[in-house]
Amino acid sequence: MNTNSQLTPKIITFLFIIFALAFFLRLIYLSDLMATKIYPVLESSDSSAYYSWGKDVSAGDILGYRVFMKWPLYAYFLGVWFKLFGTNLAPIYFIQFLLGSLNCILVFFITRKFFNLVVSCLATLLCLAYGLFIFFDGLIIYSSLSLVLNSLFLLYLLKIKDNLNNRKMFFCGILLGLGTLTQANILLFGLGAVAWILLKNALSKKSILTMFLIFSSGVLIIVSVSTFRNYLAEKDFVPIAGNLGYNFYAGNNPQSTGTLFSPEDITLNQEDMFRDIRIIAESESGRKLKTSQVSAFWLHKSLDYARYHPVNFLVKFIKKFQLVFSPNEYVHDLEYHLVSAKFGVLNIILKDLRFIMPFVFIGLFLGFKDFKNNFLLYLYLAVISLSIAVFFVTARYRIILVPVFMIFAAVAIDKFINYFRTRQWKALKILIAVWLCLFVISAYSKIFTLPPLEASTALFEKYMLNALLLENKGEYQAALAELKQASFLEPYNRRAVSRQGVIYFKLDKLDQAANCFQGAVIISPLSVDAYYNLGFIYNQQMRFKEAKEMLLKAVALDTYDFKAHFELGEAYALTNDKIMARKEFNLALKYINRWRKPDIEIINRELAAL
Repeated sequence: MNTNSQLTPKIITFLFIIFALAFFLRLIYLSDLMATKIYPVLESSDSSAYYSWGKDVSAGDILGYRVFMKWPLYAYFLGVWFKLFGTNLAPIYFIQFLLGSLNCILVFFITRKFFNLVVSCLATLLCLAYGLFIFFDGLIIYSSLSLVLNSLFLLYLLKIKDNLNNRKMFFCGILLGLGTLTQANILLFGLGAVAWILLKNALSKKSILTMFLIFSSGVLIIVSVSTFRNYLAEKDFVPIAGNLGYNFYAGNNPQSTGTLFSPEDITLNQEDMFRDIRIIAESESGRKLKTSQVSAFWLHKSLDYARYHPVNFLVKFIKKFQLVFSPNEYVHDLEYHLVSAKFGVLNIILKDLRFIMPFVFIGLFLGFKDFKNNFLLYLYLAVISLSIAVFFVTARYRIILVPVFMIFAAVAIDKFINYFRTRQWKALKILIAVWLCLFVISAYSKIFTLPPLEASTALFEKYMLNALLLENKGEYQAALAELKQASFLEPYNRRAVSRQGVIYFKLDKLDQAANCFQGAVIISPLSVDAYYNLGFIYNQQMRFKEAKEMLLKAVALDTYDFKAHFELGEAYALTNDKIMARKEFNLALKYINRWRKPDIEIINRELAAL
């Protein structure tokens, strides 16, 4: 291990240039982003969900009434910022770009703890040139914060590992706890890494146990805040987030492919996905469920699949583990499909790991010569990759592995440079041949790629994506044409039918929109959105009896839908049923986001009118 980490003026200058370039590339990306309809956030995206959550927190909704379903630290960071400085997202993007640029520098210092200066500089340059770091910094999600907290934890652990004391171990636990609240699989690595370091040091058993307990107390102090809040909100014991069971199901069911999979009855955007999995679990169970019970429902479905189809389950796990090391990027964030082709900065730097992964594999092999000193890097890769493969593989989850990928890739590139510099032509030719073989295997073999979709399914998804792109541009008729092609291929797919209804509504064609939503209800009787949209349209058409029928179904399926309660209140008010109208308006007030001041004023006016 190289411990010579002295900062010379040349190194400081290099790091300053890297930081400035990284930030500059992100500013170029932001300028392109601000010229699109995606900015400040894309409607119904995960970014939009976090944005709303942050505004809830800033408006005083600290506890809420449901268990966390996403990583909470980032949302509360947004909430505090919004409370202090307002909800303009431009400063948040700037902060995330600063964090992303800082992470490039942190990778330098982490690498310097293991390898020489050249490898450290190469790893930093590779991080600078990786486009998905920039893309995820440009989303209102937890990735930027998670990456920096993980890097800080690892760097601090490397700094103190040969000079341990109780105070340092406690602070290390605090850092790991914060990282856990942004992406929980870092917890597994942290516990294993600290245990290994304690056992490796010449300490008494009592000292090892004491320090590990102190470290664990630091983690628990942070994580228990989330656990306590969840209990207050729903009287349910969920340590961090209630999405574990469904996430496991999404990657382990008969139809799963290795990346994010959602059955047709479950909406793809995150907030509605969590709502739908609860509705389905309660419908099949025949009773109301707490969040932990919903999670257990989906977990048991996956375990049943593993029990009755163990070979298929194992094959899927092996495939997912291979996908973790794939050069391809499986990005499920909708924004990527809207920006990847048109944003210049993403097209001049690395959009995937196609040329990097062969270097990573070579670097992993070369690093084995000093395995004992490099053990923490191998442990990080093993634990995080396994924790991802247990669920499913997407670029957003895998992004925390990429800094370590870049470190091992830099090790290999340094070896290429050394062979060239010392004129070891035979060794260089062998290394080039190995790289070419690995490139062909990783980029073109079936080992590191998803199983191909059936031709009709692939074409269906193509039509759906085209419709999304066209709808985002405001080209509604063209989007409808794509959706109709999709429906022709899969007539019983709710997604295509419902989206047609939304576009017809945007075109003010209410009868056609209602027909589409009626079709969606027939296909999927648990579709809350379809019932709500039908109720809304029927209210517009003064068909109040039918509106009440649809909206009662919507609120029966999703008690927390304030929009459905409001529309149902409208239907009651317009038929002079004041008692029921008042009840529904009050429920709408109970569940509405506190920051929706104009909507709250409207509801209060309706109540006053009664």
